[in-house]
Amino acid sequence: EFNVIFDTGSSNLWVPSIHCKSLACLVHRRYNSSDSSSYTENGTEIVFHYGSGSCDGFLSSDLVEVGDVPVQDQLFAEIVHEGLSFLPGHFDGILGMGFVEISALGVPTVFDNMVEQGAVDEPIFSFYLNHNMSGDIGGELVLGGSDPEHYEGEFFYVPVSRVGYWEITIDGIKVGGEAKPFCNPCEAAVDTGTSLLAGPTADVKDIMSDLGAFHLLGPEYGILCHNVPDMPLLTFTLNGKDFDLEGSEHVIEVVDETTGVAECIVGILCLDTSALIVDWIIGDPFIAKYYSEFDVGNKRIGFAKSK
Repeated sequence: EFNVIFDTGSSNLWVPSIHCKSLACLVHRRYNSSDSSSYTENGTEIVFHYGSGSCDGFLSSDLVEVGDVPVQDQLFAEIVHEGLSFLPGHFDGILGMGFVEISALGVPTVFDNMVEQGAVDEPIFSFYLNHNMSGDIGGELVLGGSDPEHYEGEFFYVPVSRVGYWEITIDGIKVGGEAKPFCNPCEAAVDTGTSLLAGPTADVKDIMSDLGAFHLLGPEYGILCHNVPDMPLLTFTLNGKDFDLEGSEHVIEVVDETTGVAECIVGILCLDTSALIVDWIIGDPFIAKYYSEFDVGNKRIGFAKSK
């Protein structure tokens, strides 16, 4: 059994191999094909590059079960070299939920195979992320539909603008109700594998000035914790509809364990994503507020208020 990140920003499945001797592999669960009766050898070499690091290995095929949903003969990567950036991760591997168009070597995705094999009712999967870190569950992934227990009202659908990532068009961005001069429109990837929001450095600087934030290290900005309730609304306009985020819905409070002092980090990073061909990444803070239904069949994403 492996813990994986269900990542709409990539499209391959990989787990560490028993043949991997990298430190990052040794502290995580490793796949041993000799323990499996349904394993089929492949051996094609494969490399993955992520924002946080890279890894490489070779393809194998096996029965993959996600929850209680079986996928026969799924090609996946056994990783034999894993960068140190994966060392602290609370996950063993990554299960990509993007489109096959961005799959390395064009390997069919786990979800496409579920649909093809009739393992799910509909070509839809949905994410609920719990904003309350101390809650009973961190979130829920539904394969084949969505869970009305975790959203209210109707879904509002935004079409996928380009297949590959779950890419949509942002019509505009507002801070405190004031339209910004950039991103009208621009492209964004809705990415469950990114824990924050991210946008071009110049645009983020402009937004931070309006939010009353100050620059910390590298791509991060901070805000005085007592100012969070007074932060202006951040609004993304998608397919003509406004989606708001309050300060408390994207700011992360980090408590220094030695001093007990809280520091508040604004959940928007500077990231110039020329490699991704999108301007913005809409990550977990947005998905936590808005339950997200990824409709593969109709190539659209539905958003509804989480509950």
